[in-house]
Amino acid sequence: MNPSSQEFDAIIVGARVAGSAAAIMLGRKHLKILIVDKNSFPSDTISTHIVLAGGTQVLGRLGVLETLERLGGVRYSSMRTIGPGFDYSARLDAGSADLRGICLTRAKMDSAMAAAARSIECVAMRENFRVTDLIVENGAIAGIRGEDSSGTHAF
Repeated sequence: MNPSSQEFDAIIVGARVAGSAAAIMLGRKHLKILIVDKNSFPSDTISTHIVLAGGTQVLGRLGVLETLERLGGVRYSSMRTIGPGFDYSARLDAGSADLRGICLTRAKMDSAMAAAARSIECVAMRENFRVTDLIVENGAIAGIRGEDSSGTHAF
């Protein structure tokens, strides 16, 4: 899709795992989607990147879990969380459903997810685009304004 189009059914700000997953889901319903991100991909950011059991099931339904595993994603079958007053641990491979999580570097995971979103014909992506304002009409958000190296744009 041409990302210079101005009209979309939905605009998603942030193309990392959650934003790209939303674009994939909506794009598969043939909605016209614009996804914008202030970075370009591959891009790394300082944070952990662990997807828990429910998230890996969604990644499987989206058809990207095998790709993430091929890129070096490590599936883990147990977890433990410790905090003030609690110590929780669980096995994620005990039942019939595969509830294992996955851990992969952000650069690889985000790039793979953005590529999967881009592969859908009705999804447009603008990288290196910084949202600067919301467009409000009749009390509802109707779009965004932002800028990139070519200037200011409204969608």
